[in-house]
Amino acid sequence: MKPRTIRLTFTVCLCSFLAASACAPFPHHVRAGLTGPQPQDPFAGSATAPGGAQETIVWNQPDLNSGRTVEFSSGYSQDDIDLSTQLCGPASAFSGEWKDVESGKKTPPPLRLIHGWAAASQFAGADFWGTHRYRDWNILLVGNGGFEEFAAPANDPNFTDWVEVQELYVKNPDIGRLLEVEWDSGFFPPEMAPKAGDETVAVGRWDFDCGHEGAAKRAEAQSTGFRSEVHAPGILISSHIAESGPASVRVLYTVFAGSRSGPLDTIPVLFLFQRLWSTHINALGGQDYSMALRAPQDGWKVASCATQEGKPAGGHRKKRIGSQLESKDGGKSLVLTLIAKTFKPSERIERSVIVHVVWVPENSPTGAVKCE
Repeated sequence: MKPRTIRLTFTVCLCSFLAASACAPFPHHVRAGLTGPQPQDPFAGSATAPGGAQETIVWNQPDLNSGRTVEFSSGYSQDDIDLSTQLCGPASAFSGEWKDVESGKKTPPPLRLIHGWAAASQFAGADFWGTHRYRDWNILLVGNGGFEEFAAPANDPNFTDWVEVQELYVKNPDIGRLLEVEWDSGFFPPEMAPKAGDETVAVGRWDFDCGHEGAAKRAEAQSTGFRSEVHAPGILISSHIAESGPASVRVLYTVFAGSRSGPLDTIPVLFLFQRLWSTHINALGGQDYSMALRAPQDGWKVASCATQEGKPAGGHRKKRIGSQLESKDGGKSLVLTLIAKTFKPSERIERSVIVHVVWVPENSPTGAVKCE
């Protein structure tokens, strides 16, 4: 075969391969019902639990948001826009698709904690194969109080042409800024994701998505900069009310922790060389993580509780994080601790657990309960 023919054949084969693989696939083990559109939450605009109920997930330790070096203003800030465009900009094609918001301040950047309610929770419509092993699972969070400070100007549908959230925003005009939580589904089981309407806590890498620049709605501005997000989490916790009545409430608390997050540090122009080994690791080891699980309203206590192993992420070697569940206040709440202090920060570790709790009014004739 002539050299020219060889080059032409190689080029055709390469182009065909890239075209066929342009979109990241779904993991083969995910059930078909999760791969299509999922319901959105009609109550998301309140940014509080439906019916005025209290938060059911209260983070105890460690204090992940202390000493924060970046805080977005509450309005349309040119300084905030300039920060994202400075970190992303044209050079992002040569230096990575995602940039840490606190880049250059601390190495590695610290984990941050975001608390809110899931307005939507489903697979991304499409993801570039070169920088994803599998398609991302995306959670759209409505921030709770001060946690909205993690959302950049491009995260606000008020002055950003964010097409994907317009229907949700029209139905909930007071929704304010929205923040995406994204996790490559090769390293996170979608079965452990929150459902729309669930209270959600995400701990992980706070970054700018340099592929998501917002076009300004106002004529005098050309851009609102790049959207901020949590990509990828290291810990994801959600609270789902499965049954609710005047005499009891059954809640499922779903917890997934995993240090591996996918090829987040891949440079788009070099993806053929980096995709298979460029894997970001959230440094979860070296400390324990504690959270309180509470009833949806005051004046209730634990009637029964049990834990079950959740769905693991598939196909990757990891060590199992231990956990402990106990009540320290006579059953008014439960404390769940993920025990990761014995591991090195960079170790590949994981834990998947679901906590089933039945809550009843405090005057119910139920004795002390030991959680199993």
